[in-house]
Amino acid sequence: MQDKKLQHTQMMEALGTLAGGVAHDFNNVLTVITCHLDLMRESIDKDDKELHLYLGEMYQASSRATSLVNQLLTYCRCTEEVRRTVELSDIIHEVYQFMKTTLPCTIKINLNNKITSSLMSVDPTRIHQILMNLCVNAMHAIGQRRDGVINLALDRHENMYVLSVKDNGEGIKQSIINKIFHPFFTTKKTGQGTGLGLSVVHGIVEEYEGKIHVESVPSVGSQFKVFLPAC
Repeated sequence: MQDKKLQHTQMMEALGTLAGGVAHDFNNVLTVITCHLDLMRESIDKDDKELHLYLGEMYQASSRATSLVNQLLTYCRCTEEVRRTVELSDIIHEVYQFMKTTLPCTIKINLNNKITSSLMSVDPTRIHQILMNLCVNAMHAIGQRRDGVINLALDRHENMYVLSVKDNGEGIKQSIINKIFHPFFTTKKTGQGTGLGLSVVHGIVEEYEGKIHVESVPSVGSQFKVFLPAC
């Protein structure tokens, strides 16, 4: 049994190294594409709306590809981390403001910050990734409901900060709830997700020696709680 676990760990490490190498090379190609798209958008006639539309679609596609590559690099621990002391409340407020302006009008988002001080030594980008992935996941879970609600919260329990994202979406079946953090596992429709979001969240939480807890009831909603050690 121990040998099988060791083989599995070695296989995952090898896959991570391979994926990280491919992602780095792909990222270099994407950078060239994106830069040239920027140059084209600046040089073409502003009145050529059709061409601007095509370039906009290309730019959005390259942005999505860049986001996927960054998630792969994060999952494979191939991105450089820069930690500094920040207020978690500032980060969660930034994510709240961003989601508030980008969510469809059928979904309402609330923020509840229950603590006055939330200093922690982290890479702010990593915390952004956690919250953004959980919020986007909640948005997809809500889908076309016209009374969608996402509740963002920050609290403290003993020596842990608690980041919470709760939604009233479709929920998660108990038969698959243990698989949701597996790389590339997804129940979303084609084009809606890569199956990396929750895996990236889980990897970052482990990196910060935290833990993540999920509660979900089908047709009622889900709540993800991320526990991070306080400074």
